[in-house]
Amino acid sequence: MPIRPGSQTIDMSWMQPWDREVIERAPAITLDAPATNVTVTIELGQGRWLLWTLGPSWGPTVLFWSHLVLLFIFAVLLGRLKHLPLRTYHWLLLAIGMSQLPALAMIPLVAWFSLMVWRRDRPPKQWLWFNGYQAALMFASFVMLATLYAAVHANLLFDMNMQVQGAGSSNTSLVWYADRVSGALPTPGVISVPLLVWRVAMLMWALWLVASLIGWLRWGWGIFSKDRVFMRPEPEPAVARTPDRNGQSTHGGFNALDDQPAPAGDEAVAPAAAGLTGEGGAPGAAGAPEADGDEEE
Repeated sequence: MPIRPGSQTIDMSWMQPWDREVIERAPAITLDAPATNVTVTIELGQGRWLLWTLGPSWGPTVLFWSHLVLLFIFAVLLGRLKHLPLRTYHWLLLAIGMSQLPALAMIPLVAWFSLMVWRRDRPPKQWLWFNGYQAALMFASFVMLATLYAAVHANLLFDMNMQVQGAGSSNTSLVWYADRVSGALPTPGVISVPLLVWRVAMLMWALWLVASLIGWLRWGWGIFSKDRVFMRPEPEPAVARTPDRNGQSTHGGFNALDDQPAPAGDEAVAPAAAGLTGEGGAPGAAGAPEADGDEEE
């Protein structure tokens, strides 16, 4: 192969027997002279589940496992909360199945169980707060079910996202870079299994989730419908009505028939009592004859 002075690009392609294995490495290639700025690319393909990468430090990194460890720590902490009905292994299994979603996707599940426990132990007493809390439970249930559906959909239909970063790499195209080599090119490698392994594992997880979800929803409905689903507003207290001396009912000091002020008891009796009072002010003295002093003698 002639090499002319100046910058030039040479592409070399060849075919060789290759059997897919769990651990695979790039073929060894040796140059007769030092080289700089060497880039090695491995196209993994669509039907493989990448587990790990091997090779120079300037290359792709799989961040999925650190993300899963973070979810496991969160699941263990949730399992220590005694007021939640789920055990530690429940949260660990949920973390595995929801690993294809952002870490914040666990919040709707935790919120749903926490709200249900609060409804069971401390139900609101006032009707407005009670109905508002019931509406919040309905919304939280919808968000929780939507999140679980998104996890199942991503696990069974989408490609596995291993969160590969570095040197412009992706899940299927892995790139390594070496600034200088003395003769032999780097031989990076990958650890992978067929993608069917992940699909079967997530199918088993989805079946477990459906079986568990039926029990969780039955438990939640028992709490949601305890005593009542919604509370009616409390009726206003009735105002007592008292009859006056004429047999008419009064309400708040007013006559119920013509809305005129009802007379007080002493004032209503005063005219009748005045007619029975004499000039001297003594009751029964009016109209009585005066005694003759002479006749007495």
